[in-house]
Amino acid sequence: HYSEPWVVLLDGFWRMPIWSPTAAEKWGPEEFDKHLVGAGPFTLEEWLPNSHVTLEKWDGYGGWNSISEEGGTARLSRVTINFIGEEAVLGSVVQTGDAHIAMNLPAAYIDDYVDTERFRLIRGYQAGTGLSMVMNTRKAPFDILEFRQALLYGTDQVAINELLYDGHYLPSYGPLNTVHPCHWDGNEKRYPHDPEKAKSLLEKTGYRDQDGDGMREAYGVPGIADGTPLSLSWTVLHYEEIGEAVQAQWRELGIDLVIEMVPGPVQLEKVNARDFDFIYERQRSPDPMLLDMLWNSANDVVGGWAWTGFVNEELDETVSQLRVVPEHDARCELAHSAQKIIMDNALMIPTLSEPVFYAVSEKVVGFQLMSEGNYHFLHNTYIRD
Repeated sequence: HYSEPWVVLLDGFWRMPIWSPTAAEKWGPEEFDKHLVGAGPFTLEEWLPNSHVTLEKWDGYGGWNSISEEGGTARLSRVTINFIGEEAVLGSVVQTGDAHIAMNLPAAYIDDYVDTERFRLIRGYQAGTGLSMVMNTRKAPFDILEFRQALLYGTDQVAINELLYDGHYLPSYGPLNTVHPCHWDGNEKRYPHDPEKAKSLLEKTGYRDQDGDGMREAYGVPGIADGTPLSLSWTVLHYEEIGEAVQAQWRELGIDLVIEMVPGPVQLEKVNARDFDFIYERQRSPDPMLLDMLWNSANDVVGGWAWTGFVNEELDETVSQLRVVPEHDARCELAHSAQKIIMDNALMIPTLSEPVFYAVSEKVVGFQLMSEGNYHFLHNTYIRD
């Protein structure tokens, strides 16, 4: 029961499955995930952690999901999902015939599956934030707009994409990526790569290389002792390589960027303690409600997702309306306004957006992706002889 409209309710339902109360009571929290009960075309036969999951066709399935093209059971009798941690193995497993499909194909192996008769490459896109890094505006010098803008002008994500991913990732220009239904293209030319502009803004902020060692120090920066080197931390769960590429670009500006890899629980500890400079924050959803969750200052609480500490009355009011306005076009207009405010205030580094790449054998027929490319359907899939 809600006290006011909550227009994303249905979007949440598919992310929160309705579990069988009988199975939950029988197996309890410790064993329930090993005895799954559902209404799809497969049942869980075996799960060996860090090795594989085996699914078996359910003979009682009636084809009642709208994705099913024919009534009745699935055409596959069994599906084995192997977990492969080595990129080289994952990149070649379809070519060698050891698997029919490889999900999350590493970018270095994409060209092996393009324009071939035996395989095809499928790109699945994920509407959301992309691989964003948000800034902690509570602490100096991130409380200075010109300093934050300098970092955006000093970042060349096109070069990063070519260097690391052969250009296969997507550029990102703001808090919603380019495949999001409510992406605003007004930010696409807001911060072109301009190292000289970045250096000028850093000088204006009070950072200069006075001792000639190539790195900048603070002089007259509010909240920073004179002579303090310009050293910043980049805290991530993964995609360390993006941080290293930014590190090289910013070194040319006189900035020392330190890459910090942490596990998820440590990331949240640092967020709750407000102990970070940049921190990785990624969410996936085609609904613009993401902007309310991530940028409404009311969510700047322990356990909340508004991590930057930025408070802006216009932004809060704009994203709050996303909870109650149901019309798609009106929601996107609100989202456009919010994206402009966020990037006018330079609150994040929108590095890149990662597609999900699938290598698929030509023997596979009927494999389908959802609108969010990290999910797929096997209801109509079969293997051709």
